[in-house]
Parts: sequence; C-alpha cells; structure tokens
Amino acid sequence: MREDILQALSELIKEKTELKTEKVELGKVDELVKLIESAYEDRKEVGSTEKKTITALKSYSSKLNTASKNSKKLDSEYEKIFKEVKQLGINPNDIPALKSGKKVVGYSNVYDKLAKQVKSMLSYLSS
Repeated sequence: MREDILQALSELIKEKTELKTEKVELGKVDELVKLIESAYEDRKEVGSTEKKTITALKSYSSKLNTASKNSKKLDSEYEKIFKEVKQLGINPNDIPALKSGKKVVGYSNVYDKLAKQVKSMLSYLSS
C-alpha cells in the first residue's frame, strides 16, 4: 500500500509539472501574439506616416523648384540692375532695394541642392 501511495504521489507531481510546463508554453504564445499585434500596429503607423511624408516632400519639392526659378530670375535681374546703377556712377548700396536684395541673391544654388536631396528621398521612399 505504501508503494501505491508513493506511486500516486509521483504521478500527481509529474502531472503538476507537466501542467506548469504547458502553462509556461501558453504564456510564451500569449506574449508572441501580443508582439505580433504590436508589430502590425507599428507597421500600420509607419505606413501612414510614410504616406504623409511623401506628400509633404512632394509639396516641398514643388516649392523648392518654384523658389529656385524665382531666385534665378532675381539673380539675373539684380545683377543687371546692379551693373546699370554702377555705370551711372551711383553706389548700389545707396539704393535700399539693391542693398536689401543682397541678402536673397544667390539662393538658387541652395534651392537646387535641397531639391536634389528631396528628389533622392522621394525616390528612396517610392521604391
């Protein structure tokens, strides 16, 4: 009878151990499910942000191209008028528009470089 009791206890311990193992394995599966759900949510948010970024970059690119064209026109006109004023013997710095214009002349190169970088980013994001 003592052996029967020991054997019954041994089986109970074995069953309890197996149940603990199954509980641990189920816990790992639950954690994995949560990670998968989180990954899908992250992917959804990244996709949404990417679409907004692409839209913003396209708008920025368009504005940079417009600014570059306008800046090139300004540079050309500024240079022409600057030379004409000098030929008339007038100091260009005495003319407020020419003096303040110095601050914005020459930006077309900056706009072109930025536009090139934006185009590269758009190309990367669209691929």
